[in-house]
Amino acid sequence: MASSELGQEQPEEPAGARGEDGRLTPVLDIDGVIIDLGGTEDAAAEDSAMAAGARAGAMASASPRREPSVYFCPSYYHSFEIRVLSENGCLGVDVRISRFDNTLKVDKVKEGPILRWNESWDKDDERGVRNADKIACVNGKFGNYNELLQVVRSDRYLDMTIWRRAEYRISISKFVTARGEVPIGLRLAKSLDDTKLAVKEVSEGPSLISAWNENARMRCLDAQVYARDIIIEVNGIRSDAGQMMERLRSDPHLSILLRRPKPALE
Repeated sequence: MASSELGQEQPEEPAGARGEDGRLTPVLDIDGVIIDLGGTEDAAAEDSAMAAGARAGAMASASPRREPSVYFCPSYYHSFEIRVLSENGCLGVDVRISRFDNTLKVDKVKEGPILRWNESWDKDDERGVRNADKIACVNGKFGNYNELLQVVRSDRYLDMTIWRRAEYRISISKFVTARGEVPIGLRLAKSLDDTKLAVKEVSEGPSLISAWNENARMRCLDAQVYARDIIIEVNGIRSDAGQMMERLRSDPHLSILLRRPKPALE
């Protein structure tokens, strides 16, 4: 589905847009930002407890003393702060409005203030803004996506709270081509206590994970696997890195629960 650059107007969108599966998904163009009215992708990706926390945060948005991230259990979201200088009301990102929690979901990072923020940190630093991160608070405003948009377009200096899903699950199935079995595409290391597996590297070549990541990126789902993510469960096995590694090698279908590292504080 199309998205638009934050702060820039676009021509009026049609009453619906067809996704890769050919189904018609209704969209609405408000101030140059596309609102997804289908709701199928986010609904599948969000847990009910997280959604309940989001609703509680939105209902309490009238209280300026409350920090929005307190409504989210730490096991669901990491929260970190960034500061950027707006360029004529633009951040250089495509966003989708997430109606269920009144945030702006990053669809793509392009040239602009956000990209320069990212480039000020090491490539693997967790403080860089990624696809599917959520802009939850801007200069103290939260709980209303229209207010977030207004602040971005009117204020020059922007202090933003970013939410990133902390835990996510992926499901992949192994298959064989004429060249042999497609690799998973991860280089892993056991944790010191032998209870978890750390992702040291994600293969850039053809692999199950690279295909999964591309699909997640296209659908703007916060379920892309990155280096430094931690595997905490494989097909129901937890707290035993050896058994999890064996499941990864032997099982034809894999359900993997991963946890992202928490972004460091400045």
